[in-house]
Amino acid sequence: FRDDHRPNSGVRKTRDRSHWVAPESVAYHDVIDPVDPLLSVVATGGLGEGLSATASRQVELASIDDAATSAMSGVSLRAQLAGEEIAGGHAFDKHVLSKGEYPGVTSRQEFAQIIEDVIMNGEMRTLSGGRTAYWKDGTVVIGNPNSADGGTAYRPDKGYDYFLNTLN
Repeated sequence: FRDDHRPNSGVRKTRDRSHWVAPESVAYHDVIDPVDPLLSVVATGGLGEGLSATASRQVELASIDDAATSAMSGVSLRAQLAGEEIAGGHAFDKHVLSKGEYPGVTSRQEFAQIIEDVIMNGEMRTLSGGRTAYWKDGTVVIGNPNSADGGTAYRPDKGYDYFLNTLN
């Protein structure tokens, strides 16, 4: 059963061997792999019709996984774009070049990656005026939709206490 097709069923592996494909004439319950129930199956027709409980759960889990992957991709893209926007503004000149708060950072791209990491992996707080603050490893990122450069990023002298108690 681990070849490129299923005997007498019409079910076969795709050309790149990434998943099983069934012709329209094959019932869904005949397509589900009894040896590996998590094997991805793609068939044409109305999903849900004639599916066994196991197959229905597989479709449901695949949909959840696709939605989660899509959501994470969206979050990651927004963090990347915010990082690029903020690094492209005043924060790079002021906090990286003038104040030297980020030793070793020499480009806007490197600064954007730091900002993206703080947004993706840091602690978040909602601030007034539609702003959002993030904290990670000594860096505060403030996203501001009303600012021409999307916000700012810097290392406050008072550290985490500043993030918790001063920003509002």
